[in-house]
Amino acid sequence: RDLVRSRGLGDVYKRQIQKYWVDKRRRKQILQIRIEEENKHLHAMSMRIMDTMTNALDAKISGEKEHCVRVAGYCRQIAQMKKLDEKMCEYAYSAGLLHEIGMVGIPDRLIRKDSLTDDEYTVYQTYVTKGYEILSTLQVEDTINVAQAVKYHRECFDGTGFVEGLKGNEIPVLARILSVADYADRHVMRGETPEKIISDIKYMEGTRFEPGISLYTVSYTHLRAHETV
Repeated sequence: RDLVRSRGLGDVYKRQIQKYWVDKRRRKQILQIRIEEENKHLHAMSMRIMDTMTNALDAKISGEKEHCVRVAGYCRQIAQMKKLDEKMCEYAYSAGLLHEIGMVGIPDRLIRKDSLTDDEYTVYQTYVTKGYEILSTLQVEDTINVAQAVKYHRECFDGTGFVEGLKGNEIPVLARILSVADYADRHVMRGETPEKIISDIKYMEGTRFEPGISLYTVSYTHLRAHETV
């Protein structure tokens, strides 16, 4: 009889323990769902903020939004060609879309001037750090990759760029991609031929751009040149 009672108590304790772990697992799942829902909400809100900022930038600098959208697509294309993973390709797109966002903090008179003094150019250069600061405040998954690409896309491979004089692989890969994508699109906008743009990028490999990056510019520059005709 005592043995039966002992087994009965053992079964009760076993069921209680099983129930405890089932309840704990269920609570964890509910918490995870709530966290995911909150992250989605924050992401959606941040995307709306980013869209508002790009519209504000376009109001400040006519045609800039279209430029940023093109650069975003080109950044993603280069990232895919370089075999970066899917997330990094999306970060590349976001960086291209937002790379000029710091311009909202630069005085209009400096943006409109054809020639800047040394002091004015120093102020102008701060647009990359302003962009970094803006993006760092947004609640978007792994914002740091996008923010760093924006901050460092004016660095040069030989260390002569701004803002920190990074060189070589010290420059984040997304920033190196953004640098050449931005350059290529702006020079297509200026009416330069694809051949000249590709030749100039190749000439600047190892100084402004990373070695071999010109290989990724051929299809884009020819396509963009055709679109602008």
